Amino acid sequence: MQCSFARYLQLLSLSLALVWGVVSTDAATLTVGSFNVESGGATLDKTAEALATVEKDEQCDLWGLCEVTDKSWAQQFEVAVEAASGHDFSYVLGTTGRTDLMAIVYRTDRLEPKDEAVELHYINPENKVRSPLVIPFLDKDTGATFYFMVNHLYRSNNNARHTQASQLNEWTRAQLTKDPTVGVIAVGDYNFDYRVSDEGHDKGFDNMISDGVFAWVKPGALIPSQCNKNYKSILDFVFTAGPAQQWKANSTIIPMASDYCSNGDNSDHRPLVAHFEIGESHKDDELIRRIEAMEKSLSELKTIIMQRN
Repeated sequence: MQCSFARYLQLLSLSLALVWGVVSTDAATLTVGSFNVESGGATLDKTAEALATVEKDEQCDLWGLCEVTDKSWAQQFEVAVEAASGHDFSYVLGTTGRTDLMAIVYRTDRLEPKDEAVELHYINPENKVRSPLVIPFLDKDTGATFYFMVNHLYRSNNNARHTQASQLNEWTRAQLTKDPTVGVIAVGDYNFDYRVSDEGHDKGFDNMISDGVFAWVKPGALIPSQCNKNYKSILDFVFTAGPAQQWKANSTIIPMASDYCSNGDNSDHRPLVAHFEIGESHKDDELIRRIEAMEKSLSELKTIIMQRN
């Protein structure tokens, strides 16, 4: 019986902790970066330098990178953001795209992968381009869970790109049906050719946001996200889905130095950064989940007490 009473105290402490862990959590900012580092064009040193510059200024917790040449590039990018931020980072490198790989670089003391990274190979037509790279994360600061996805859609095949955008919409819709409490943040180079002048754009953009499944975290100032003077358009985006759409958010295409685009050693894309305020709206959902867990513990407490009597 003494053992049962000890179990009683243990469950009581657990029940209180389950709720207190939510009530005592403050809102926190999650900062996300997206950058096409241009394999085969930019040099590794200059690209790592640009990444470090943005990291120092913005303190990104999470990066989605496109056109990473190989493992050595990913390793140097990890080192660059660690030095600039003072935090420990880790990276996951995709397997598709040959020398145009995708990578996710994340801050380990803030973000915890909830499962292995997955690549959505069916959203890679004939395996000719890049499969979406996805990791489910827990944000340790707030308790929020979300999928982080980096994409680099087909450039030279319009129909294939439009299909990819529709498939991303459908995949996300399916995840939200399974668990509507898990958000999605999708970054990368989508090749949607969103014109700065009149906001005309590729059909893939419409397929992506169809039925409100995804929403664009639209930059306050629209400037080209790539350096080609002949195409004043945005190719790089941050999209959100599910609960992530409820987080207060803003994004910025980082202009970089005035001579950035004229230096061929730099990437031909500008970095993109988004800030998310994960606060009260999320904590209410998390509180409900934890209360349900507490109710289960209290049921066990009731059983123990009844047995003691």
